[in-house]
Amino acid sequence: MKTIPLTRGKLTFIDDDSFVELNQYKWHFVATSRTDPDYGFASRWTRDDSGKRVRLLMHRVLTGAKADQEVDHEDRNPLNNQRSNLRKSTRTNNNRNSGPRNGSQYKGAKFHKGKKRWEATIRVDECNQYLGSFDSGEEAAIAYDVAAIQVFGEFAYLNIIGRQS
Repeated sequence: MKTIPLTRGKLTFIDDDSFVELNQYKWHFVATSRTDPDYGFASRWTRDDSGKRVRLLMHRVLTGAKADQEVDHEDRNPLNNQRSNLRKSTRTNNNRNSGPRNGSQYKGAKFHKGKKRWEATIRVDECNQYLGSFDSGEEAAIAYDVAAIQVFGEFAYLNIIGRQS
């Protein structure tokens, strides 16, 4: 593994055999989150056939993704551009691999104040499916993990099951 420096003091990780090809360009860090300025991708500017200035994202260059394809970073680190971490995907599968939102500790688990219990749900085909009520957040998160593995397979975001420390 090698690193390429980006602007804003960031680094991107790439495979050794990609270094010569990619290091000949000046790569930039482009922040893509309004709430987290440290979340973003490695990119560079180039010109298309008509001379228009266009942004290239490193992960798309490495995978050869077409305009209608998404690229998923398996470990959810957008600066880890090692080929083993990149996979072409659909928007739906890319979203399935996203982590918890709205400040929640676990994806698919939330505390119900009125019942004073944790509830687990999973969203499948634009429908929320209730997975049960639990005494702890960890139990609800595990229930989500089990369902996510069954429904989403390799793209499942896992809260606890199989998470590496």
